[in-house]
Amino acid sequence: MKPVVFCIILLLSGSCIAPVVRKNLVAPVKEPDPIGEKRLPARLPSGSPAASKERQAPPSLPIVPPQWPGMTFVVLPKQEFARPSGYELYLCKKAECDSAPTDPAWEHDNHRIRCEAISGDSLLVETVEPDGDEWLVTFFHIPTNKKIFGRTHLQALQDIAPADDLEEARRRWLGMVVFARRGVISTYGTNSASSLTGLRINIQDPLTVVDVRWGKTPLPVKPIWLMVTSAEGKSSFIPVRYSWTNTIPGQISRRNPWDEEILEDDPIAVYHWDDETWELINNHRVIIGMTPDQVRISWGEPVATNSTGRGQQEQQTMTYLSHELVFSGGKLNAIKERPASSR
Repeated sequence: MKPVVFCIILLLSGSCIAPVVRKNLVAPVKEPDPIGEKRLPARLPSGSPAASKERQAPPSLPIVPPQWPGMTFVVLPKQEFARPSGYELYLCKKAECDSAPTDPAWEHDNHRIRCEAISGDSLLVETVEPDGDEWLVTFFHIPTNKKIFGRTHLQALQDIAPADDLEEARRRWLGMVVFARRGVISTYGTNSASSLTGLRINIQDPLTVVDVRWGKTPLPVKPIWLMVTSAEGKSSFIPVRYSWTNTIPGQISRRNPWDEEILEDDPIAVYHWDDETWELINNHRVIIGMTPDQVRISWGEPVATNSTGRGQQEQQTMTYLSHELVFSGGKLNAIKERPASSR
């Protein structure tokens, strides 16, 4: 596996490969999950060291801010380069901060709370009040019982995550075998503790989850890191979400929050594809004759799907950012580039 350096934002959110067409080969375009797309089968991977562990049901719909009172959130640690800016959390309500004195042990000059004051700590939600189109959240800082305030942006508060998500994620994945759907696992570079590096692997390579812990922000945040080891003994991590709680609404789908990052089932056991097909998929290519499942594993979920006709006459179109893929009889028969104006 060759190390490939990715910018942090792109590494945590998707692939950095640009679209290229060569004969029938097209490089990938990673798209956000649409609502209502098909899920992969939910059965344990064959040969898993924890195959007998009962897998709990997927999480329910997100818990929205008005339902937060009584919930506990964890303040996520930050990458080293982002620590000097602190958190968008305050010891005063916004209207009061302009005239409030600054506590240098807790606050920066702009009243944002310092990372060293609350990183990794737990916050108990006391109240959630409407504030225009957003919400003003009042927390108790559990270690000191101080009141801390935050205002949502697009219905979410950055840099915090529901405490229960980590425990549920540990129950679900610790000791299990998973598979990196993007064909990339993350590690820190050798030159810097804050430099993230991506390692290319095959999607069907089994990875054993040896630890489940809070990851580091900034956004786009996938707050839980699955610490994994490969069959060759390489250690790395895969950032995931366990639930959609505290997620911007436009990023929420009806699929599992982790579906774009990991497969829980052995793809070799689920899909009986030949080595040539897997080689295309691991290089994130599609060619004429592929099935919709093969395209989804290779490119990720489309922006939209549309079906017309019935039976032998049924035609399906899968729309990605820069291409439309047309299927007839369950096989890809056309790859169309979308005009730039429609992207």
